Amino acid sequence: GVHVAAGDDGTAITSSDGAHWTQSEQISAAKIRGLAFGSGQFAAVGNAGTILTSPDGTHWTPQASRTVSDLSAVGHANNRFVAVGSHGAILTSGDGSQWSAVPAPVNTDLVDVVSGPAGFVAATRDGVILESPNGLSWSARRVLTDTPYDRYEVRGLAAANDRQILVGRRIHLESDFIITGGFALTLADSGGSE
Repeated sequence: GVHVAAGDDGTAITSSDGAHWTQSEQISAAKIRGLAFGSGQFAAVGNAGTILTSPDGTHWTPQASRTVSDLSAVGHANNRFVAVGSHGAILTSGDGSQWSAVPAPVNTDLVDVVSGPAGFVAATRDGVILESPNGLSWSARRVLTDTPYDRYEVRGLAAANDRQILVGRRIHLESDFIITGGFALTLADSGGSE
């Protein structure tokens, strides 16, 4: 298999073993903010609606996203890519080349999306979780509520073994937080600081 990483300057790097990396040419002038693999190809998303696909992580093709929203993350499950981004942008594609916007139940920035056999989970910066079994219809629920003494800022999601992990920052208390589970939620202070 091939491992791919990309970043702020639109450059991708690839590795066949995860230890030795080769830099490819710049794949985009835009900042690349998310990568996913599925249906035999990689998808990369970034600022100003940037979407690119690649069969090998080296040769990239720009795709029409039909949005100017900054895209922050992309996931793949059940033969479907889902990209999320600013102002509640949610885009889906079955093949990586034809992308369509779907209605979002929020109009705030979506910071991340994770995927698994049960579908997709996305998160807003202010603690709303969006869930979808298919990437096309979404429901939302608040899992974090600011208090007069503290404000939460979600930074990312992860998924493994049918569990999701929500990570972020408690702004006023200047500490990180981690929430694990199916978002029936156990709030745990990571004990770390940024």
